[in-house]
Amino acid sequence: MTEDVSMIDGEQQAMPTQPSQLFANVVIQPEEEKKPVTNSRSKKEDGPVETPEEIKESDCEYVKRLGEGTYGVVYLAKNNITQAETAVKEIKIDHCDDGIPSTAIREIAVLQELREAPYIVELKQIIHGNNTNRLFLVFEYFN
Repeated sequence: MTEDVSMIDGEQQAMPTQPSQLFANVVIQPEEEKKPVTNSRSKKEDGPVETPEEIKESDCEYVKRLGEGTYGVVYLAKNNITQAETAVKEIKIDHCDDGIPSTAIREIAVLQELREAPYIVELKQIIHGNNTNRLFLVFEYFN
């Protein structure tokens, strides 16, 4: 006993309520091989990383490049004496006419003010060379 129900203009047919009816016409395609998403900045991460003289003088060597942001590049560094890992943020200051960028000054001020807070990364050292256009912020490293 089937009823023939006519549809009013603009009315949509009701969806079935049983799961077997909902997915009766669905065809599952095999998944395509997913390629890793690459960022245009990540291409520079592959080669060897050269450690600047200012960092070498503090007994550290760059291990690898971790990432890049608007204000600088972050590297994983290892202390040659203690073997402790640190993160070094390299800020280029050549694009700023007024010396050190205000964003770097703010970051340093906030990190020094919150030095005792348990959930804030510790700023261990600030390195600025005499003949360089870079500022290095040395942090404790968290994976």
